[in-house]
Amino acid sequence: MKHLPRLFLAFLTAFCLCTGCSAPAAQTEPVKTPESTAASETVSVPSQEPEMTDETDISTPEDIEKAKGGKPWPDSQMKENITEGMERSPKDNYYLYVNYDFHMDMKNGGKKKNTSKEIADEMLEVMQDDHSDNHAQQLVQQYYRAFTDWDTRNKAGLEPLRAVVEDIRDISTLDELTEFLSDPSRSINVPLLLRYVNYQEYGRSHNYTAAVYFRGWGELLLQDPHEYDAETRSEDTQLKYDKFKAESVYYLTGLGWSEADAVQAFENCIAAETAMCPELESLMDLSLHTYEEDAVSLYASANQIQEWMKNYPFKRIAEARGYGNAEEYYYTSEAYMRLLGDYYTEEHLEQLKAYHLITYLLAFGWTCDEESYLTSENALKDPDFERPEDHHVVFNKLKFYLPEAVDNAYLARYDQTKLRDAMLDFFREFKAIYHDMISEAEWMSDETKVQVLDKVDAMQLFTVCPEHLKEYEDLSFDGMNFAEIALETDRYQQLNAASLVGKEIIPDEYAWSVMSTLEDNARAFPEFDGLMFTLGILKDGGYSPDMSTEELYGVVGTVLAHEISHCFDENGARITKEGEVKDWWKEEDLEEFRKRVQKVVDFYDGITICEGVQANGSMISAEATADITGMQATLKLAEKQENFDYDEFFRSYAWLWRSDSSYKRDMMILKNDPHPLAYLRVNTVVQQFDEFYETYDVKEGDGMYLAPEDRIVVW
Repeated sequence: MKHLPRLFLAFLTAFCLCTGCSAPAAQTEPVKTPESTAASETVSVPSQEPEMTDETDISTPEDIEKAKGGKPWPDSQMKENITEGMERSPKDNYYLYVNYDFHMDMKNGGKKKNTSKEIADEMLEVMQDDHSDNHAQQLVQQYYRAFTDWDTRNKAGLEPLRAVVEDIRDISTLDELTEFLSDPSRSINVPLLLRYVNYQEYGRSHNYTAAVYFRGWGELLLQDPHEYDAETRSEDTQLKYDKFKAESVYYLTGLGWSEADAVQAFENCIAAETAMCPELESLMDLSLHTYEEDAVSLYASANQIQEWMKNYPFKRIAEARGYGNAEEYYYTSEAYMRLLGDYYTEEHLEQLKAYHLITYLLAFGWTCDEESYLTSENALKDPDFERPEDHHVVFNKLKFYLPEAVDNAYLARYDQTKLRDAMLDFFREFKAIYHDMISEAEWMSDETKVQVLDKVDAMQLFTVCPEHLKEYEDLSFDGMNFAEIALETDRYQQLNAASLVGKEIIPDEYAWSVMSTLEDNARAFPEFDGLMFTLGILKDGGYSPDMSTEELYGVVGTVLAHEISHCFDENGARITKEGEVKDWWKEEDLEEFRKRVQKVVDFYDGITICEGVQANGSMISAEATADITGMQATLKLAEKQENFDYDEFFRSYAWLWRSDSSYKRDMMILKNDPHPLAYLRVNTVVQQFDEFYETYDVKEGDGMYLAPEDRIVVW
């Protein structure tokens, strides 16, 4: 049996992201991710609007037909289903009723709110300021200047990558490959088929431990291990394949390779990944894991892992990557490590070399000259490609590669302490509401309630601006061009992550190292009994000190309450206040809770997105439960307000989740995202509550009507 035990919980936790769907596509860097970004279980996640090629987002006549047939509503975020003058009513399709004008504006060439660009424009002042004595801000400025110094970058061309490329090319034996991978001066920036990271299992130890893993979803070029058969590959995955092939060939021919040799190298890379697929899992596979699988913690010594992996130089690479002194390693799959060990032979030397070569080029090719950068952005030569402004690109890269530095620089210029204090007050209000909800849960025993309430009382919020930010005093970019800065950043982050093994985990420091406050995201940390709520998500929701209470509750309160619920949802219920993974509820309470969650699964399984396509209740149940529970908590808080305007509140909530999408885009979301589609995050949530029915006089026979016995109440 395959296992992705504790790491699966971390993986799901990292997916507890409530990105406002009006936001631009997240800079997920799904492939172009130097290995250090995996450290500390940092997971790159697509938002409700994943980054796509324009080809994927073009509607065809076939798409228009395929988009039809949704029940109980058409997929109302697909542009194929939006037409001029269509009837709309809050009684029949609330999402469409609120967001129809937005969708028509998008169809007519309108532009979506882009919080990332707005913050990047603010950051431009910081990046151009040469008078700061803040070291983190100086790093940000050096990164920006080097990125925009196209003369220097163009003169260097692809030369910054040549040494590693030629080093790999010249390897002729497996022993030589082992020597290369074991020498950090030669290969520290080269991605591996087994990732070495630091890891925190807070309930087991309050210190960082070492970990090794390789996920299918997240590490593979094509993301899904089931997509490596060319004859059955989906259209969007084929586009990925074509893009990465074109990009790889461009880099290699630019370094003097023949086109035939470049194509062969890419195909060998895919062959190596294909060989790993039997022991890798897709996001869909992960959603089907049982609690018993997830709750297992697997640790082994370096000697034991080396025995499993035979000739693979596990211990030597661990030493090279800074993990040589680790007493034990958390791991996810013995079967995968045995498979990689069996594959590491002279017979597969060319495929192994090609994997390291191609993934290295895809990770760093964009850092070289202008043509290489543009190739990474638009390898398939889309004539409608619009080049983003340089400072927008720099901002997104910094958020991903140096999150604490960009936070440090931004917050030094724009003080946000008043907003942080306001959010902490709001958080305390919601904790009191959850305290009441849990106390009133008739189905839960008093014994379990005491423990759950204790967890609620101890819950902490990391929000807006950290108390302490990393200064990066030991990182220097002096005298480097941009490619050298990118390589040095990767090297630094890898070794810094390794240096934490054995050291105490400071929850707030860990949280802010995972995600920049300028990201448009929120995230739960059940392992620390806490959650993160960023400045970026507040800005995307249009937060203002002057907004009405109803707007505040609709666009901020529901999301904050959503995240709180993750700390005791179907995953959080497995993690104690101290972070230990175990069954800490009474058995009968846990059984009843799972029955309630199963009702969520069954409810969403019954929704037809379009002809022949159903929602996947198992995959989205955690997020759907949090959506419903977050609305429940917010409505209870609203009860305390005099003359609360429920129409304004529900409109604000529906506006938050507006999403301009397409048939192809939604098919990708359904496959890769554990959140419900945006229109479902509105319609299926509001129809659970009496306040919605009373506000809009919804009756039996209306499209938004759900019989009382079918409505979902988890808490």
